Order: sequence, then structure tokens, then C-alpha cells
Amino acid sequence: MESARRFNDTIMTGPNSPRTTWRIINHHDAVATLFPALGDDPQYAYPESLFAFAHLGTEVKMRRNGTKSIAENNYATGISNVSAVSGLPPDRVGKVPKGMQVPRWMIWAQYIPLAGWMFSHFPGLYMESLQAMGAGEMDWQRKRPTD
Repeated sequence: MESARRFNDTIMTGPNSPRTTWRIINHHDAVATLFPALGDDPQYAYPESLFAFAHLGTEVKMRRNGTKSIAENNYATGISNVSAVSGLPPDRVGKVPKGMQVPRWMIWAQYIPLAGWMFSHFPGLYMESLQAMGAGEMDWQRKRPTD
């Protein structure tokens, strides 16, 4: 697809290349990590498809404050440093404001095999996870075919 090819050329060429995009992933969101064609599986990368995500930037797997979030890609060097930054005041980073919390059963529902993957796509869970994510250094990893 021509638009995907142009996007890839823009990211991989030029004076500041390679540049990256960030894909923020909530838990095992099936839309971002499973469909279609196992989009995040590097063994099945379709760089010209608008619906496969393996070729798009660095995947950030959000983790709650106190646990390092994970950044994964296959083109940064092993000595890459990755940090999450926040524009919030330090006393509000990693804390979900009153009124934005989702019920605990919704958070735990994400751990149900298969159904939880679809449930993780719920926008309220993304917003809650973004609020709960702490700032600071992230763990950097290479993408694995099973992620």
C-alpha cells in the first residue's frame, strides 16, 4: 500500500533517522497486539499493511506506578535508554484522580484468557492505565515473536 510505504520511508530516511513512533498498549489489547494477522508478531510483519502494527515504532506496555513499564522494538541498540516523562506535578504522577477510577473487577477482567484481550481495548481502561503509569526509566527489550 502506497501510504504505508511512504510512512516507512519518512520514518527511516532523512537527517534524524531512524525516527520512532510510540504505540501505547494497555495490557494485552487484542486490537493492538493480535488482530489482524498477528500484527505485532515480527515473524508475520506486513510493512505495507495499514492493519499490521509490527513495523510501527516502539511498543510501550504500560505498567502501574512502582513497576517499570516496558518499551519494545527491534531496531534500537541494546544500550538505548527509554524514559517515561509526565507533565503532571510530581505528587500526581502515577495516581488515578478521584472520579477516573474504573471498578477493580474491570482491571482484573483483563486477565481472563482471550476475553480479557478484547476487554483491554475499553477506552476507560486505557485512561486509567495512563493515569496509573509512573514516570521514570522503562525496561527496554527486543520484540519476541510470542509478544
